Amino acid sequence: MNNKIKNINKINILSNYLTQQIAAGEIIERPSSVFKELVENSIDAGSNNIYIELEGGGINMIKIIDDGCGIAKQELLLAISRHTTSKIKTIDDLKNITTLGFRGEALAAIRSVSKLEIISNIYDIRTKGWRIYTEGMNVVNTIIPSPHYNGTSIIMRDLFFNTPARRKFLCKVKTEYDHIEKIFRCLALSRFNINWTLKHNKKIIYKLFNSNNTYDREKYISDIMKCNFINNSLYVNFKESNLKLWGWLGLPTYTRYNSDQQYFFVNGRIVRNIIIQNAIRNVYHDVLFRGREPMFLLYLELDPNQVDINVHPNKSKIRFHDSNRIYNFLFFNLNKVLAKTYAGFNILNKDNTQLKNNKIPNLGYALAQLHNYILSQNINGLLIVDIHAAHERIIYERLKNQINNRNIQTQILLIPISITVSELQLDIALNNKKIFKKFGIKISSAGPETIVVRQIPTLIINMKHNLQIIIPKMIEEIHKFGQSNNIIIYFNKILSTIACYASVRANRILTIPEMNALLRDMEITERSNQCNHGRPTFIELSLNNLDKLFLRR
Repeated sequence: MNNKIKNINKINILSNYLTQQIAAGEIIERPSSVFKELVENSIDAGSNNIYIELEGGGINMIKIIDDGCGIAKQELLLAISRHTTSKIKTIDDLKNITTLGFRGEALAAIRSVSKLEIISNIYDIRTKGWRIYTEGMNVVNTIIPSPHYNGTSIIMRDLFFNTPARRKFLCKVKTEYDHIEKIFRCLALSRFNINWTLKHNKKIIYKLFNSNNTYDREKYISDIMKCNFINNSLYVNFKESNLKLWGWLGLPTYTRYNSDQQYFFVNGRIVRNIIIQNAIRNVYHDVLFRGREPMFLLYLELDPNQVDINVHPNKSKIRFHDSNRIYNFLFFNLNKVLAKTYAGFNILNKDNTQLKNNKIPNLGYALAQLHNYILSQNINGLLIVDIHAAHERIIYERLKNQINNRNIQTQILLIPISITVSELQLDIALNNKKIFKKFGIKISSAGPETIVVRQIPTLIINMKHNLQIIIPKMIEEIHKFGQSNNIIIYFNKILSTIACYASVRANRILTIPEMNALLRDMEITERSNQCNHGRPTFIELSLNNLDKLFLRR
């Protein structure tokens, strides 16, 4: 017994230095962590101009100069101490946070693992600035006068100089810089009213000017995102009670293989939240090609007391007090915007007054059928339309509208169709008769492995021979998604299956009137630029492009 007592570790009170190192480990992971905290402080200080200079990917130096409110002489030492902040005072303030920072830990954590210099001035007189310099926890110089314009300069040097074990785990300069640049883009996109300069190893990478009008703002965004995003997006602007959503939603045809161009801000803060992710994913679910990621730049504004940002030390994760309301607000409004991506809208020519005033429809008139494609001529040139993909989208949207309006048109089959299935499939189908009925399909059993279809939607009556494929596919979807809480996506998945197998199949020859009817239907069908699987339904070759192909230009 005595030996056991001897082996028990005693509980010790950690030293101030050790607690600082532990806190720094939670907040400061790499140079980008330092960068984020320091720039957020400059934003919270009300800066109009923020100048940033980096050396060695931020490992060797991060310098930030702003023209914010500054730090008073008597508060300089306090500013680099733990649990000190100018942003909150009471527990009520914690429920209504409007600043990016609020924890009062960042500067102390940065100080403990670097050489930190702060020069600040709260006055308009340049000679009234003050300076403090620390190396780790040691204050090397007491507060001394140092000329500085109104605002603050913070220089962090030699990150993790006193913790070699952590420094050796840092990545190459380029990798560390890439992390910083990613955060810079987020911060710059969160504040259009600031002039930004970012230099790395003495080279200017970004120089952005505050944007007060639409043209300047779109240029500002293009300079950051470095792509033609604005011209391939739809503007969003919705307001409901105390919720406001605005920004740009990328077209389904303008996508990427990764999600690096997805920005969502809540009250000016870039965030990650499963509710937001699900809403946007579900908006794109039937217009995005497999493996592609949409692009978006969206801003949600709401009362600060309706969102909890005190979830994680890096403040990027949030919780909403009413998640269902947020989801519905995002999903239904963004869904309305994306519904504009139909052939009659023609986003690429939305400013073309000649096209608006011309009587020729956007998709023109059919010339001929080439295998599975319609060749059509419009005012711009030649269009090539994928017959199956276009018809699939038309049937899908019509079925969706009929079901959403509870007005699905059905027809009883004079000769019921028998379909052979497994016992498990039959059991799933019979237990989900209500779901089949919702889609206008009535079924019954005729033996242990036979389903009898007695009624189907009128829209697919000409394709009833495909029921041998449609019914097993529906059973598969019900079995797969039957426990899903997202009933809208679940139903749409089944509708997509029905539409796919009920649409015009390959090698069917259409007449010219049938082709033109399909083109006119596309022009009034939502999301008809893509099939249900995200593939394009048509491409357009302008006369200019055709001339270039034949070397006429």
